[in-house]
Amino acid sequence: LGDSRATYQICPEAVEAAMPESKLDLVNLSMENGDSSAALAVYRAYAHRFAPRPLVLLCVSFWSINDGHPFEGGSELLASLAFDDRWRLFGGKAACGSLFTPERSVLDDWMSIFAGAPRDIVGERGFRRLDAAFDGGTAPARIEKEWLRIQRTWFADPVIDGIRWRQTVKDITTLHELGAQIVLIDAPFHPVLEQRLAGTPNGQLLRGFQENLDALAARLGIPVLQYTSADMERENARAGATLEMPTLDGH
Repeated sequence: LGDSRATYQICPEAVEAAMPESKLDLVNLSMENGDSSAALAVYRAYAHRFAPRPLVLLCVSFWSINDGHPFEGGSELLASLAFDDRWRLFGGKAACGSLFTPERSVLDDWMSIFAGAPRDIVGERGFRRLDAAFDGGTAPARIEKEWLRIQRTWFADPVIDGIRWRQTVKDITTLHELGAQIVLIDAPFHPVLEQRLAGTPNGQLLRGFQENLDALAARLGIPVLQYTSADMERENARAGATLEMPTLDGH
């Protein structure tokens, strides 16, 4: 579960192959812009399909806990917040519109019957490989473009201990209380972005987020795994594998 970094970085078949003695049966149910509230909603929706006390690999990213991030958030997050928190975080229009989310969802489901829209079906049990045409190169122009975009979105007006973080703590705690065996994952950045963040105020904020994640995991008694591109390089060298490096946009 989690956001697009889980969608494109966690392959169920690869995890199962690495842990054959566990006899795992995994599926990737992460999504683009999937925060902890969306992950909890997915878990509840499919709980009847899971094993008792299922193993949950939950990818948590900096953007999803930053109150300054311009992305307004999904309906799951909005529905999880008190109205005044919705207003403070997303403004009056989104807060008032969120009051009608259940009705809009029913209407969208009803309209989809007549629209005949194809269902979103992906192979490899939810794991999505990046399109072969994706430009994952590190040309200077692309590096600058992605560096500016991440500063404008992930690290915009950063607040890492506000409304989003408190909701993330609540969601993860609820998952834990529901019986999920949670493993928190802080997925790696592209090495160029790691170098750019090193020693900067944003890099310090990222480290602060990671320390908060560590403290939450320690309180709940769950593991948290934090990876860098160097970890992937060492694994490639050790096993002769071909793990793909994260792309510049975080995937």
